[in-house]
Amino acid sequence: MWLAHARKLLADVPVTPKVRPVVRDEREWVWHTFAGTSINAVLARLLTHASGLGTSVSNLSVKIRSVGAGAKDAVVRVHEMLVEGDLPSVEEWGEFDATKRSALLSAFQECLPSEKEQAFLRDSLLDAQGAMEWARK
Repeated sequence: MWLAHARKLLADVPVTPKVRPVVRDEREWVWHTFAGTSINAVLARLLTHASGLGTSVSNLSVKIRSVGAGAKDAVVRVHEMLVEGDLPSVEEWGEFDATKRSALLSAFQECLPSEKEQAFLRDSLLDAQGAMEWARK
């Protein structure tokens, strides 16, 4: 509901499924995706995996902690990977630091073996299939 509201507020901005701006300010690049947190988390993790750049996500965008031109090239590479469905294994780019509060989803999570906990976190926090569908639109 909040995402739909934000999209409505920005209805006059020329953003379409084919035009998702990547803009640079003095500290970082911002990829305005309007895709939601689970898809943006996939985009950010793939960007970090492919380029080593630090990222952060929100419902509306992925922020890339760099001002170099290589960041925009990394965005294009990640978008192409998603369109082609040519993703590295999720175990390579989808690992969570289970000690951080953002990765605490259940009081019983710590009872899981490490690999099951990682699978639980990936299933709960990442939407790789949605990211591929988003990229192909």
